[in-house]
Amino acid sequence: MENIKLPYFQHIDTNIGLKYLNNNKKLYMKILNNFLNRYKDLKIDTLNSSELKDIIHSIKGLSSTLGMTHLSHLATTIHNNKVNKLLEFSKELSLVINELQLELNSQKIKTILLIDDKIIDIDILVEIFDDKYDVIVALDESSALDAIESENISIILLDITIANIDVFKLYNELEERMLPVLFIVDKLDNDILKEISNRGCYNHITKPFHIEKIEKCINNHLNFKSS
Repeated sequence: MENIKLPYFQHIDTNIGLKYLNNNKKLYMKILNNFLNRYKDLKIDTLNSSELKDIIHSIKGLSSTLGMTHLSHLATTIHNNKVNKLLEFSKELSLVINELQLELNSQKIKTILLIDDKIIDIDILVEIFDDKYDVIVALDESSALDAIESENISIILLDITIANIDVFKLYNELEERMLPVLFIVDKLDNDILKEISNRGCYNHITKPFHIEKIEKCINNHLNFKSS
């Protein structure tokens, strides 16, 4: 729980939410996501009086617990039969939802596609990434392309010596799709390093793997992609 970094919100006081939940950040983030999924498509003006009453009652309790102080105040006011605050409530709910969508989507776990056929390397990299990323492993070109079509890939690690693949042809295809690619290269293989440099492929990680360097390299690419 200590490693979870909460987003900064303008319309949500996370300190209040954490106090209610005994500083359980993981649970707090889960409830925030549930709130977003539950109310992101809510259309207040389409509800009948009974539905509106139930929704206001539900949001009143949840928003208070989560630290959405202004939204909670408005929900309480409306719950006490002061419906003149309904428009203000609807606007505040929209602001909260928009902020949750922006911040929570930016915190979603990224997906790495690892294209490699060396089990030892795969085991090491999967262990390095652990729960920081979702990792999809492709042992050949066909399964790699299938993953690209079906998954939201954030970055690709491509072993330069994977068997039965023209890696530079695949690299060019992935570049055309605007997918960031990092080659996996043995740092002692000077011929390969020279070849990828001559081709302008400067993005690579080297073996033996160095955890901090790999994470820094991946983070740099992910931050560049999202900027």
